[in-house]
Amino acid sequence: DSIKNHLGQLQQAAGMEALAGLLGYYQLMADHTNFHQCALHTYDTMQFMRVDKAAANALQILPKPKETARSPTSLYGFLNKCRTSLGSRRLNTWVAQPLLDVKEIQMRLDVVEIFKEDAELRQSLHSEYLRKVHDLDKTTARFHRIS
Repeated sequence: DSIKNHLGQLQQAAGMEALAGLLGYYQLMADHTNFHQCALHTYDTMQFMRVDKAAANALQILPKPKETARSPTSLYGFLNKCRTSLGSRRLNTWVAQPLLDVKEIQMRLDVVEIFKEDAELRQSLHSEYLRKVHDLDKTTARFHRIS
């Protein structure tokens, strides 16, 4: 019943978020140097399992606020052997938003298996390539703070 009372506010908040996204897109497109550099795409949320907060807490999917990201008391902490913050964030997304499509899950597992079985490939990938990849999420966040 209380959700019905606040439905208008929730819809308004979602609408405001959508409007903010469109305005950001408009600002990008208004700059002629960005012409044909950006595209607006839909994001299919139906490919992921919906896990509410109560279920996530009961299943201990993510660490509690006072725990570290590598704390083994959560699924994420147990699995997190990532060497880069970009990898840690990707793992967080994968754990928090489980896939539903069996083919997609199997493809992901195949890639994980390759890296699990081939330590030399894992090491060379990290030392030769991943160390040189800049964290674009952090760089983008810095630009947003500056502007």
